[in-house]
Amino acid sequence: MRLRCAGWPGVVLATAITVLPSGLAHAAADRDWRQDGLAAAEAAIATCLETKRFGDGEQCVGRTYDLCEERHGDQQQTMNACSGFARQAWTARLRVQIRRVAATPMARKNMDFAATQRRWEQWEARDCEVQSALSVGGSMHDGLVNNCHLRHIGARAIELEALAEAWESR
Repeated sequence: MRLRCAGWPGVVLATAITVLPSGLAHAAADRDWRQDGLAAAEAAIATCLETKRFGDGEQCVGRTYDLCEERHGDQQQTMNACSGFARQAWTARLRVQIRRVAATPMARKNMDFAATQRRWEQWEARDCEVQSALSVGGSMHDGLVNNCHLRHIGARAIELEALAEAWESR
């Protein structure tokens, strides 16, 4: 496990990233993320989640960013781009899961899933504003904002995928 930290006076942000077996990363790592970053991030997510070794898949959320950085380096501009690609890929996956859940009879009969999702999106946006407030105007700001959204959106996509699977089987 690697630990990456970025800090400002009085504030330390830390993200633990599990290093997965090298075979898992092969398909995504061989791609040139600068040319096709979104597709490479989507491939990294699919490859990681298909392994089923990682339970709920939350280790895969940060792995998309990590693969891009490993391939293209840790310059601030590259890190910002990598976090953006990972965020976009997880956002696309989340949208699919939202549609899946909303299409289930459970969501239509028993609850207002759309309202619940809107409240989650409002919370997620505000939480990332708070978490990145000290970086506004700095070179790390875009990356920190993207990584915050990445963590939340990836976790929500995994959560809704499990919910969709449970509700579709009823």
